[in-house]
Amino acid sequence: MLGGALSYAAGWEWIFWFLTIVASLCLALVAIFLPETSRNIVGNGSARPARRLCRPLWKIMCHWKDGDDEPPRGGGRIPNPLRSVKILLRKDNAVVILACGLMYAVYTCVTATLATLFVETYGVNEWQAGLIYLPFGLGGTCSTFFSGRLMDRSYRKARAERGLPTDKARGDDLDNFPIEKARLAVMWWPMGVTVVSVVAYGWVVHFKQVG
Repeated sequence: MLGGALSYAAGWEWIFWFLTIVASLCLALVAIFLPETSRNIVGNGSARPARRLCRPLWKIMCHWKDGDDEPPRGGGRIPNPLRSVKILLRKDNAVVILACGLMYAVYTCVTATLATLFVETYGVNEWQAGLIYLPFGLGGTCSTFFSGRLMDRSYRKARAERGLPTDKARGDDLDNFPIEKARLAVMWWPMGVTVVSVVAYGWVVHFKQVG
């Protein structure tokens, strides 16, 4: 919405100027307030970093005092992001990541093309195109009020069917209770709604273009 308003009122260039200003402000706030969080340097956060570059300009969020010097710990190592690919070697992880990746791909394709298609197909202006994204924000906000409750209800139902207690305070024997299946039981109707909505969205846009 903000991007549409900026593009409508001042031109699309101001979208990038706005992002530059906000990113610079965030960088300044991080440099001033955010303390070092690497456990190799500050442990649980109570150790004072030996290097001055690891200390924020304002120590309002720090948990160490000026006299709490600690010698630097072992030398740092170059991170290898490819090590995270190892999690795909487990079938359960690969299935979950594949499913979430497909859902995210659909979401990205829709959000990336939504405004452009509506401008070209329906002739809306930039401000109106920005308002199109309002349902995404409202839908995401509303889902936080009932998604957790749906999963909890499915969890209790699955435990009750197996004659197990539904007390949240007790731990679960995950070797005998398929908690993943219980949690995933609530995903089928939202998945069906998503599929139908995407198909309907594509059909409506295509019908308008052809007509």
